[in-house]
Formats: sequence, structure tokens, C-alpha cells
Amino acid sequence: MFRDEVHTPDSSRYWYADDYQARFDRGDEPRGLDKEYVRHALAAQGYTGDGEPPPLTDEVRCEASRRYMALYELVTGREFVPNFDEPWPVSARI
Repeated sequence: MFRDEVHTPDSSRYWYADDYQARFDRGDEPRGLDKEYVRHALAAQGYTGDGEPPPLTDEVRCEASRRYMALYELVTGREFVPNFDEPWPVSARI
């Protein structure tokens, strides 16, 4: 089976280590850089995972993108620079 999501924000949870323990001790959710943010936004609209999900607002989509870019930079130590010249869809490059 081919998994294209391994160790990505789509399949893994990523949390900031610097305040994880303090937030855990208080019973707060850890600050994350994964798609849990999107799940919370959908749940706030009443979506439970069944049927067609409601549309995401531009605010939610942009914040999810910002988090994914920040995660890339934290993991790789490199600045995220989008490459709009690469062929699309991604499947053409796999």
C-alpha cells in the first residue's frame, strides 16, 4: 500500500514542545501544527464527520496553510518557498 501522508500534518499530530507539558498539566489542548485545527473548525459548524462537510471559510483555509508552512520550516529548518512552476497535480510527479 502506498501512503503519501506518512509524517505529514494530514496523518500525524505535531505539537510545540516548548509549552506542551504546561498545557497538558492545565488540561489544555497542546498548540498544534496539524489538521486538528480544521477538524475543530468543522465541528464548530456542527459537522460530525457524516455526509458532506460544510465549506471552509477563507480564514480557516489560510490558517491551515500557514500552519503547514510553519511545520515545514520547523521540521526542515528551511524557509518554505512555494514553487508555482511545478506541474500539477502532484500525482504527475509521483
